Amino acid sequence: MRSLLCAAAALATLAGCDAPPLASMVALSRVDWTTTDASALRVAVSVPPEIQLLRREVALTGTLKGPGDAAPELYEFVLTEVDETGPGLDRATGTPRVFALASAQSRRDFEAFRRAVAAAEAFEAETGQDTSGSLSVEPDLCRASGGIPDEVFVTVFIKSAELSRFVPLTKPSDMIAEARREGSSAAEIEALLPPCT
Repeated sequence: MRSLLCAAAALATLAGCDAPPLASMVALSRVDWTTTDASALRVAVSVPPEIQLLRREVALTGTLKGPGDAAPELYEFVLTEVDETGPGLDRATGTPRVFALASAQSRRDFEAFRRAVAAAEAFEAETGQDTSGSLSVEPDLCRASGGIPDEVFVTVFIKSAELSRFVPLTKPSDMIAEARREGSSAAEIEALLPPCT
């Protein structure tokens, strides 16, 4: 639970829970989400040059699930863009944009998630029953010009006080290919990537 190894980059409506790269799993295992410094938490989103983020903020969602058929608990905290970079982002396939828990409300929301993780860990220790957790980012994207590209690779990175560099939450994911695999129509794919205004 503590390392939240099931970390996913949920692209628009294309949510999933893909395992992060092995190196990221090792790095994330060092993060204690009950004590990590919220002011040091960073998320970076990398998209191709022809794709832009609609807003200067992204939502990071923590999902916690108890044993059996227990309904998952969702904790959302909004991160605001900051003018930063960092080690590890040189591996980005596009131009990375970095986000932080900049507002008092976002930090309060993260504290609620932190308390929930601690409660889940206490439950595991007391009962021996497993719980699970994940982190996901849903960037709202738009296309700067032209029609829908043949492919759009999006990568989400994360960095905490315990990590010396940004690590990818998932391997670069082609949201167009994913949408087609899911059976999305051309109109549905276009809705995922509206023209930037």
